[in-house]
Amino acid sequence: MRILFVNDYGAMYGGAERTIIGLRDEMRRRGHRAALFTSSVRPAGAASFADFECRGTAGSLRTLLQSANPWARLRLGHVIRQFRPDVVHVGLFLTQLSPLILPLLRTVPSIYHVMWSRFACPIGTKQLPDGSACGEPWGRACLVHGCLPVHDWLPLMGQMRLLEHWWNAFEEVLVESETMRSMALTAGLGPVQVIGNAVAAADPRPFPGGQPVVVAGGRLVPTKGFAELVEAFAIVVRSLPKARLVIIGHGPEASRLVRLASDLGIAAAVTFMGFVEGPALDAIFRTAWITVVPSLAPESFCLMAAESMIRGVPVVATDAGALAETVRDGEGGLVVSAGDQAALVGAIRSLLEPFRATALGESARQSAVRRFGFDDYSNRIEAVYERLATRGPSRFRQGGQL
Repeated sequence: MRILFVNDYGAMYGGAERTIIGLRDEMRRRGHRAALFTSSVRPAGAASFADFECRGTAGSLRTLLQSANPWARLRLGHVIRQFRPDVVHVGLFLTQLSPLILPLLRTVPSIYHVMWSRFACPIGTKQLPDGSACGEPWGRACLVHGCLPVHDWLPLMGQMRLLEHWWNAFEEVLVESETMRSMALTAGLGPVQVIGNAVAAADPRPFPGGQPVVVAGGRLVPTKGFAELVEAFAIVVRSLPKARLVIIGHGPEASRLVRLASDLGIAAAVTFMGFVEGPALDAIFRTAWITVVPSLAPESFCLMAAESMIRGVPVVATDAGALAETVRDGEGGLVVSAGDQAALVGAIRSLLEPFRATALGESARQSAVRRFGFDDYSNRIEAVYERLATRGPSRFRQGGQL
């Protein structure tokens, strides 16, 4: 079978990229011809795992390119004609590739894999500027509530309208949690199938020793809650002065977070690792007593949490979106309310005790082995490919009614 994966980015930006790249590689291992199409954008020094690329940008024209990327449409059309996929698996595509790619999928069975709420919200958070949940559909509310400035609102409304018009390019929608299933159905997507994410097997980390180490990682953007974590950690080190915080990742908040740690007087206790992958990432997990996922906006899953759990590292997570589904309070770690600093501080303190961290870590590992097995996950995804490839594109879509 020929499987073409489509994603905004081909570097290891975050969980979505690791998922798509991991699936591409697993399908190759299983004997399929699998390839990845992405934009050319990636962090400085990061390797690209893409087989095919088109022009993208991280600069001032990014909002326009999100709405209509002609290079993505032209290049993907060429790739589809040359590669002749039996199935197209689309992950993230609304921050670089744009909805202009969707009409190209009308003659190929195609899947949309929901990995965040961008399909229902132009800023991908379903939150208002004050942090409260947004219960309104995208549109005028995005401008009235100040979620978008006028110069971004106009092109992004065009993007969302194109997206809505061409949704039927997808034969099926995959989501990673019940939280995302509910959001997808509310947005009118379907049919929707829940297939929880997975992680590769890993050895458990050793018994915690030395100085207490807290690990956190992800895109360094405001909605991930890293500023709130740094502020909470400043309180933690008052009673645990030997504790250390390791933050993995890159993004526009990086310099602000460094300044914040300095202003709070904990610069020596916080290490910013930047972009880390492979054996270096595994080495960091082996030193971790706990992992913290302080997200403020809804998550569809959390690969960082699952990767910690499979290694026997308990997780302190907020209840943002599906995080509570991934971690499960008292099973994979502790779950606190998003934005509740006192609860976050208390949970971190309670787990920076080696025997409690070990006991809950063992529970986390058992949960991860049971729920996040990569072979079972890949089998379920492969079964979707086989079903769609056998059926072929629907008569409605072949009729060019997009």
